[in-house]
Amino acid sequence: MSNRFSKRNSITLFIVNILACTLIIILLEIILRLFFTQFAPARQERGTFWQFDSLLGWSQIPNVKAKFNHPEFSVDVRINSKGLRDDEYSYVRSDKNRALILGDSFAWGFGVDEKHRFSELLDSKLPNWEIINAGISGYSTVQQLLYFQNEGYKYEPDMVILLLFENDLVENTLETIYWHNKPYAVLEKEKVVIENLPVLMQSVYQKFRAFLKANFYTTTFLFNAINSIIGVPSKYPSDADEKNYAITEGLLKIIKEECEENNSEFLLVSIPLPEDKNNRLANFCKEQDIYYLSLSKTFENKSNYLIKSDGHWNAYGHKIVSEAIHDYKKSNLTSDEN
Repeated sequence: MSNRFSKRNSITLFIVNILACTLIIILLEIILRLFFTQFAPARQERGTFWQFDSLLGWSQIPNVKAKFNHPEFSVDVRINSKGLRDDEYSYVRSDKNRALILGDSFAWGFGVDEKHRFSELLDSKLPNWEIINAGISGYSTVQQLLYFQNEGYKYEPDMVILLLFENDLVENTLETIYWHNKPYAVLEKEKVVIENLPVLMQSVYQKFRAFLKANFYTTTFLFNAINSIIGVPSKYPSDADEKNYAITEGLLKIIKEECEENNSEFLLVSIPLPEDKNNRLANFCKEQDIYYLSLSKTFENKSNYLIKSDGHWNAYGHKIVSEAIHDYKKSNLTSDEN
């Protein structure tokens, strides 16, 4: 009889502990949401707009419309029938010139309404051009290359504008990121080779981690706390090494060759970089005869152009970028200005 009561008490205690832990987590989630916006779920767009893609790792779900909510903004996002955050564009050209923009979340317009992106502002400055924004959040140069080879070229652009950020140098060599598998590049006998194709779908564990990270403040808080206490090293390198540079430069060479084959001018735009990285990239572009616009000097002596707790451009930042690209194009590129 005593064993039966003891077993029943153990079960009751277990249930009480589970309920208590659940209540604590719920209360912690409420407190974090009310007072600690720095622990906001990471990048809602990954869960709302992404789908598995066996070539690119992920792409955007066609014809989706949704709110992209964040403690500092709430913007409407619409994805067109070809999986781009943009108007509908036919592959068949109109009588206008065309520019195709490749990039990551900076090009995609993280945190700003579509009308405030630099691509739309650039479009208004160039009435005889169609500016097609093919930026997709999270993409690195290797994915941008694959997108252009398999989809982007179909638009027959006169000009391709690629935005490069510092993290691309490392992420071009990673086979997983943001709990998604992706293609990555390696060097084989000084030649760039793309691996991990076709890309595998997310594992159950990856999907579970991505779900937690995308929906709960508590997840970010606990991960940060555990990492600070036990000092868990990052699985990703913090800075680029010589191999990373060589691979990224190799990818950019291939993109330039693809553009030449498609009669497109190629403009590389670097999101503000440390001086050493900017100088190396500038020298590389000069050697390879690639048009290069560094935004480092563009943003010098300017303020209030970033989303406060995030680091992406706000509407003012996009305005600055649109003016810089417009002025560079007018002064340097040969594509028809009108």
